[in-house]
Amino acid sequence: MPADRIVVLVVDDEILVRLTMAEELEDAGFDVVGGMGGTQAIAVLERDHRIEVVVSDIRMPGPIDGLALSRTLAARWPGTKVILTSGAGDTKQEDVPPGGRYIAKHYEIRQLVATIKSMVFGYVV
Repeated sequence: MPADRIVVLVVDDEILVRLTMAEELEDAGFDVVGGMGGTQAIAVLERDHRIEVVVSDIRMPGPIDGLALSRTLAARWPGTKVILTSGAGDTKQEDVPPGGRYIAKHYEIRQLVATIKSMVFGYVV
């Protein structure tokens, strides 16, 4: 795996959404690892220190939803970028912890790719 590729953790409890997003991000040139939900994502982050960006659904069952995951990231892995997504329509950028981004579902993959690159490389989309 090339060292210059951005490593993205995709977190979504809907397997088809997760697999589709992972495939599209891989096609866009990212290295992708997957986590089923918030608890699994934390386990992945604990063992894989290459992860630069986490893309997570907000509404997931279990004790750790996307917002809780983003707060954990800020506390334990402050250099890791987070992008939260939701199809519920009741979330706004202001709801996302500082430094994170929110993208409403159903977004275009090019929007997600541009957001990831802007967060990692520091330029505005």
